Amino acid sequence: MTLTLYVLRLLCAAVVVSAGGLFFIAIPGVVVGAVHKLGVVNMAALLGFLPLVLVDLVPYLLPIGFLLALVSTYGRLAADNEWTAISMAGIHPVRMMLPALVIALVLGGMSHWLTTEISPSLSFLKREYAARHVVESFRNMNAGRTEVPLNDFYLSAKSRDFKSNTFRDVTIHIPSKARAAGEAASASEAGSTVLADVAEFSFHGDSMRIDLTRARSANAINAVQIKHIAVEVDIDDLLKIKSKNRLEWRYQTSNELGRMLDAGEVAPEDVRKAIFELHSRRTRTATFFMFLLLGVPTGLLLRRGTQLGALAAAVGYALVYYLLSVRLGKTLASWGTIPPAVSAWAITVAGCLAGLWLCWKAFRK
Repeated sequence: MTLTLYVLRLLCAAVVVSAGGLFFIAIPGVVVGAVHKLGVVNMAALLGFLPLVLVDLVPYLLPIGFLLALVSTYGRLAADNEWTAISMAGIHPVRMMLPALVIALVLGGMSHWLTTEISPSLSFLKREYAARHVVESFRNMNAGRTEVPLNDFYLSAKSRDFKSNTFRDVTIHIPSKARAAGEAASASEAGSTVLADVAEFSFHGDSMRIDLTRARSANAINAVQIKHIAVEVDIDDLLKIKSKNRLEWRYQTSNELGRMLDAGEVAPEDVRKAIFELHSRRTRTATFFMFLLLGVPTGLLLRRGTQLGALAAAVGYALVYYLLSVRLGKTLASWGTIPPAVSAWAITVAGCLAGLWLCWKAFRK
């Protein structure tokens, strides 16, 4: 029991370090993506948005962290000849895998809950958060701010009345999907750059309304000045967020998705995709057990002086697995040549079989 607890402590520490390191490496990319999605840099908004993005990464980064922890821990046991001593003491190698199995069960259970119950609805939480932030960023701009870059939308002004949020001497690029209304609306060009003396913003539901006074095209010589143009921009279009139906099958929990499939509530052309999605979520939980079978023997086989090689092999396992499961699995499911459930599980089962072979090879020595 003492030996088992010793290995368990080593593994727990290694998982914390490796998984924490992976998330630390991922944060800069996540921050860049969040800034792009939110449109402006605001520390409070970023801190609120980051957890929504990081939760989506947990089912991918946590298994990789677990795999790296396995390789480093069991590789250390082998390099320090502790594994040899364990074998000479007559302790079966499978017994030494029990601590890893306990951690795999805990992490797999947490990942399963996130994947099946939380992640499907996160896209809507992110959409609502981003849309709400856009509105608040316009309403609560810093007093000296006169420039607003936001994907296809851009505004620059010489001055601004921060109390009324009125911009003066404005250059504004209006997205191509904007709807113009008001006086001489037909003369406005959506998707073009416009000059205006005054620009005022207001928000109505999911739309942003821009009232331009004495506007004219910035691209035309001697452009006709229009006294007033009102332009409405859909916030979802502004953020490049596709409108989604919350009741669609892909955004349901796994239990609800299974019920919809049993009840025939999924459109016939989407049934294969829905089945693949349901089983794909389950395979993410099984990834921990596949990496358990691959990581332990890899650490034991690539011993002293080759720890870097063992870690490189672990990273290779993860890259190949996710590349094949995401690309090949979906391709096989879309072709319709094999059942979608089989295509979802094929790569994971193949990885488990490879892991069993490596375990047999490692434990035989």
